Amino acid sequence: MKPAIRQTAMRRSIYAQLALDAAAVAVELWFFWGDGANFVPVLVLMLLSAANICWLGHHYWNDCKQFMTSEAYQRLAARYFSYGSCGRWLWMLLQYRQIKAVSDEAGLALLRIWMAGDILICMSMLGMYLPAELILG
Repeated sequence: MKPAIRQTAMRRSIYAQLALDAAAVAVELWFFWGDGANFVPVLVLMLLSAANICWLGHHYWNDCKQFMTSEAYQRLAARYFSYGSCGRWLWMLLQYRQIKAVSDEAGLALLRIWMAGDILICMSMLGMYLPAELILG
């Protein structure tokens, strides 16, 4: 039986990224119709998106603690969650296959949600950068 994991803390990062995307669209429209365009607001939004990736990793940690069995969580925490928030995100990304092999069903569902969130944020960052480069470049 698959675990029903719908409302995770990771959704907050998705909502934050949607807000950053809306701000990026507003800034790029301002660039397109305005005269005083520079790359600083887009750079700030991209840095906030990078911080959002770290925040997503932090939420992944909390969701694992909430939804996984204690034994599976302790097994993952001892080996893979030993760094700070940004270090944890990078370590989890590099060790994705190992985490997938060690996780229980709830952990696999959370891992899929986490990877989908990371992909969404990375694509959003690309969507912020390319139009700004085309407008300013």
